[in-house]
Amino acid sequence: MTQTLNCSLLEWDSAFFGYNIARLYERHIHVDLLAQVFDWCQARDVRCLYYLAPADDAPSLFAAQMAGMQFIDVRLTLGREIVPGQSWIVGEAIGLATESDHAAIVALAPYLASVSRFSADPRFGNEAAVRLYEAWLNKEVDVVLVVHVPTGVGGCITCNVEPDATGVIDLLVVAPENTGRGLGQALCVAALRWFADRGCTQVHVVTQGHNVASQRVYQRSGFVAHSVGIWFHKWFDF
Repeated sequence: MTQTLNCSLLEWDSAFFGYNIARLYERHIHVDLLAQVFDWCQARDVRCLYYLAPADDAPSLFAAQMAGMQFIDVRLTLGREIVPGQSWIVGEAIGLATESDHAAIVALAPYLASVSRFSADPRFGNEAAVRLYEAWLNKEVDVVLVVHVPTGVGGCITCNVEPDATGVIDLLVVAPENTGRGLGQALCVAALRWFADRGCTQVHVVTQGHNVASQRVYQRSGFVAHSVGIWFHKWFDF
C-alpha cells in the first residue's frame, strides 16, 4: 500500500553542496516505506537522503540498515532550566563579538567541522564540512559571545531565542590550544546569563554523540539529556 511520504528537498543543503539533498521526516519507518522513499528520491535526482531515527526505535534502526542506509552520527539534545533571579558570574575575558573578531571566529570552523556528521561521512568529507561551518559562522544569529586570550579569540558561542522564548545554543567552539582551561564552560555560563537577561526559562542545545568534550561542558553547566537520535545517510549513484 502506498502512503503519503513525509520527504522534502533541502534547498540550502542542495545549493551549498551542488546536488539534490533531501530529508525523510518520518520518525518510524519500515523497509516497504523506504522502497517508496528511494523511488521518490530517484525521481527527483536526489544524491543524498538524510534520516534521523529515534535511538530507542529498534525496528526503524533495523529497517534503515536493511535498506542500505549508512549510520553516520548520534544526535544528542540536552536542555536545562533557568531559574528567574539566578546570578551568573562571567569572566571579564568574555564579551560580545565585534566586527574585528569576525575573521578569527570564522577561522574556528575546522574545529567545529572535525566533530560534525558531515566530516564523519566520507562522501562529504572534512573539506566540505569546513566550508559548511564557515558559512554557518557567517550567518546572522541573535548574539555571538567570544572569549579572548593573549593570542586573540580563543573560542565563541552563538545563541538564538525562539519565538516561544526558548534559548538555543547554536554553536560552541574552543580552539584546541585553549582547551583544558575552562573556557568552554565559561562561554556556556555567559550564554546562560544572556538568555536569563532576555527572560528565557528553558535552554536547549544539540551536540554529537562522539563529541564528549562538549557534552562534559554542558553537563557541568547543568544540562541533561532530553533525546537521542541516530543520523543515517543514503547515497544514490546514477
